[in-house]
Amino acid sequence: PARPAATLLREAEQLAREGAWAALCERVAPHVARLDGAAPEPRLVPLLATAAAEAAHAPALEALIGAAFAGRLAYRGLCRAAYILALGGQCPAALALLLSQPATLQGPATPEEMGALLNALRVLVFHAPDRVTRAAATALRRQVTGGENDRPDATSTLASGDSQRPPGPAPLLFNRAAIAAPLLEELDKVHTAFEAALPRREPPRLREYHDVFVNRLGQVWRPDGEVMISMGRPLMPGSREAMAGAPRGATAALGTDGAGFFHWMVEWLPGLIWAAGALPGTALLLRDDAPGYQGASLDLAAPGAPRLAVGAALRVERLLVTSRHMPRFRYWDVYAPGYARFLAEAERRAAPGPRPRRLYISRGDASRRPLRNEAALIAALEAEGFTSLELGPLGMAEQIATVAAAEEIVAPHGAGLAHLLGLPRPVRVLEIFPMLSGHMSLRYNFARIARLRGHAHALRLEPQPPGRQEWEVDIQALLADLAPWRATPLAPPGQDPA
Repeated sequence: PARPAATLLREAEQLAREGAWAALCERVAPHVARLDGAAPEPRLVPLLATAAAEAAHAPALEALIGAAFAGRLAYRGLCRAAYILALGGQCPAALALLLSQPATLQGPATPEEMGALLNALRVLVFHAPDRVTRAAATALRRQVTGGENDRPDATSTLASGDSQRPPGPAPLLFNRAAIAAPLLEELDKVHTAFEAALPRREPPRLREYHDVFVNRLGQVWRPDGEVMISMGRPLMPGSREAMAGAPRGATAALGTDGAGFFHWMVEWLPGLIWAAGALPGTALLLRDDAPGYQGASLDLAAPGAPRLAVGAALRVERLLVTSRHMPRFRYWDVYAPGYARFLAEAERRAAPGPRPRRLYISRGDASRRPLRNEAALIAALEAEGFTSLELGPLGMAEQIATVAAAEEIVAPHGAGLAHLLGLPRPVRVLEIFPMLSGHMSLRYNFARIARLRGHAHALRLEPQPPGRQEWEVDIQALLADLAPWRATPLAPPGQDPA
């Protein structure tokens, strides 16, 4: 007899916590595959997708695909399942899910559904192991975005950066024995791919576009309507209509980030600092709905640079688009003068007084991924001489000055670690790292930053239960990690990251 959905969900979550992926598939797949026309419990769909990818469980994949073609999966849930399957290497099954619904080709009904579809297609385009699936996903993305593709050619390119800084030490990994083998394999693949990319010469660059329009999404198009930068989606509604009355700018650098604090601090802000210093008088383009931290960071980094708010359309005579890929930080000499000014201005504006040398960055002010036993962890670290702080309530200058003064940093994975990029010297960083299938590549970003900037970085690996935000750390084991972590070498003299 069929189990009640709530009971089945509790059983599935427990199996996920145990990493019993095959058992989860066998328990949940019949519920998803049933033919009585009822939709499955929505929260079971991503759990089954995760388990099917982890166990390469053919009947579970068939159950998901069958339910999708029968129309029993909500479209956003279907796209989420496709995203999980693609990250887990089950790319043909992910593509089958997307192609099961007319909305994929005709256009999703809401921006949220479009975003979910584009997320799944992005993973398929860049990570599908076979050329046929990649080609199909690429063609599908072109169909979804109206045939508009990013044009890599700009009117001219200003290349910069003559020499690469040597990288810092590779990250230490603590607690490998407690992590399931598939998760370790995924993390090792991410690490190996990054290490293989380190020797490549990828200096930062400024691309120029002349007489173009731009909107708050960062999409760029010519007056004749040809899209130069699509940001992977159709042109924002209302942008073409706004061209006739669009305000104008002369020389301006693109800074229209809407993805969050980490992406702003690591992907967008460095290029804006460089552009403002290299080309005085350049206006900085921000979204008309930009969060406050963006303006606050520019108040420190480029206090005299003019800013323009971008809405549906802005016409720019000379648009500068800076590099956002992380390997460019090997050429830190390009950014160093701007960051020296940035740090000095933050120190000048921050409140005077001593700052902790041993810092724990708390996630008590964050709604995502709460650390269930953080209070006990803070008490244990305070006994070791650490000071716990939540960065969110602090002003931007206070955040930067506080992190810049630290010599040892312990923190759960979170956006506050983005401040590692601009630190004036190497530090030791112990990141409490939640291991969750399909999330390794993005979460590994702070280890990448540390490697590029010379910090001694360690990852304390902890499992995060699939389908749940809450997780916890083994406090006593972490305290035992402190001694070997403190013994890790910092960058040698003369290799200071700033």
